[in-house]
Amino acid sequence: MRTTLFTIINFFNLGSDFQSMLIASGILTLIFVLFLVVVGFVANILVKIQIALTVKFFNEKVALFVVDRFTILGVVVHELSHALALLVTFAKIEEISFWDGSKSETLGHVSYRNRGNRFIRGMQDALCACAPTAVGLWLLYIQIRIFVIYKLDWWCYTLLGYGILSTIDHMSMSSIDLKNYFRGVWAPAVVIYVASLLYVYYVLKWV
Repeated sequence: MRTTLFTIINFFNLGSDFQSMLIASGILTLIFVLFLVVVGFVANILVKIQIALTVKFFNEKVALFVVDRFTILGVVVHELSHALALLVTFAKIEEISFWDGSKSETLGHVSYRNRGNRFIRGMQDALCACAPTAVGLWLLYIQIRIFVIYKLDWWCYTLLGYGILSTIDHMSMSSIDLKNYFRGVWAPAVVIYVASLLYVYYVLKWV
């Protein structure tokens, strides 16, 4: 976070006054808000490339089988990530499905009902929506780190490869997730902004 802040300061040629602190914190908040959206977008592009390559070497049926069924583990992680975020924010989970059929916009879903005041509901919508991308990014980091650092048997590498593929295939936010995310993202954005202000003021001694 410190490095990111100093990069922002240098890039925008900000000073050490109070107004500059407010601007830097706002830019940092925007970066945090958009980061997972960008990660999900990149993951979605990788999936499209994967499908295109599979169609080229095999056919469309095989490509859709890989994304829809073979990597079902990614769907399970995706939906459980939604559920975990809802539990943490005290929303009421009404239904969890890990398979809605390949013709559905989403392979699985989590139905929930918001509880609490407007701020809490915003947190529930935003965190639930971005949870699969955040969890997916974390799992991807762990799996790739294990793959690169440790010397394992071939079957371990095979399982890790399957895990990485499943994670990438299902870590992006659906259109429904994006709608919910931008509807409620103002709530975590407020928290991030205030935390940024406190950090630059008390830790970095900006002003």
